[in-house]
Amino acid sequence: MTFGIANFLGFSALLLYIITLIPALTRVIWPKFRSKWVIYLTRHRRWVGVLAWVLGLLHGTYIVITRNLNLLDPKVAVNFIQGIALLTIFTLLAVTSNNYSVKKLKKNWRNLHRLTFLVLIILPWHILDKMRSGWSVFTPIGLSLLAITIFFCLERWYLIWQKNKKL
Repeated sequence: MTFGIANFLGFSALLLYIITLIPALTRVIWPKFRSKWVIYLTRHRRWVGVLAWVLGLLHGTYIVITRNLNLLDPKVAVNFIQGIALLTIFTLLAVTSNNYSVKKLKKNWRNLHRLTFLVLIILPWHILDKMRSGWSVFTPIGLSLLAITIFFCLERWYLIWQKNKKL
């Protein structure tokens, strides 16, 4: 197992991303659950998400600089397609995580921010692909937290589907 700055930045971004999903998950799965930290997080999750994007950007930038990568090289770009896709999605989410964007995009803002669930498909692929040669101390923790989050998101979608089915 290895430990490095890139791993720490990537893990921190993953952790903050998962934290941004907690309010929505708790509201649907446990509707009567009320906690000061969930309420606080609900009010500030946009900023937590922007911080996750910053850490993800630093993670990617650190990798590109330390490995002297040329992302314009098609072979390199294909090899890092998951990271590029994740950073693109998180950039869209970060840029539109403000009241102005909510007002201007209206219903499209919610649709755009549903891209966060696409991240739940790309992230495990990214982690497993990039860490296959040697896991860091963060890899099993990150994958476990991600698996739990995906499970709760599936539960959330199932509960919403059941609710809509009854209507």
